[in-house]
Amino acid sequence: MGLQNNTENALTIFLAMICHKPFEALALGIVMTVEQIDKSHFILITILFACVTPTGIGIGLLLNYDEPPPFLIGTFTGLAIGSFIYISTTEIIADEFVRTNTRKEKWIKLGAVVVGLAFISFIQIWLGHEDHHLNKLC
Repeated sequence: MGLQNNTENALTIFLAMICHKPFEALALGIVMTVEQIDKSHFILITILFACVTPTGIGIGLLLNYDEPPPFLIGTFTGLAIGSFIYISTTEIIADEFVRTNTRKEKWIKLGAVVVGLAFISFIQIWLGHEDHHLNKLC
């Protein structure tokens, strides 16, 4: 958000963050509760979680680019996408398949993953996603 050079892009990212943060916080809280993290670690992890987004925005603002260089956009986009792929494949999807008992349930879950990927791809194409920064990288 700190690297955005116009209000529309910054607002879009801000709205995405306020839609995601509550669910991320809920998931983190549930995991820490289930794992029975002691109170001091619970507080420390919660504080770190709360500081990550403002720190990232601050770093972006400190970089103060009118037009961020393509390598910077590519690097941060790659880190974000890589994090989503890593967490979804190693933590969420893998855990779901381990807890599945029957072959039919595994096929249903695999189908749900494929439908989800297709849906996101369709939305990106349908909305005509135009990210000029990424176009400069290609």
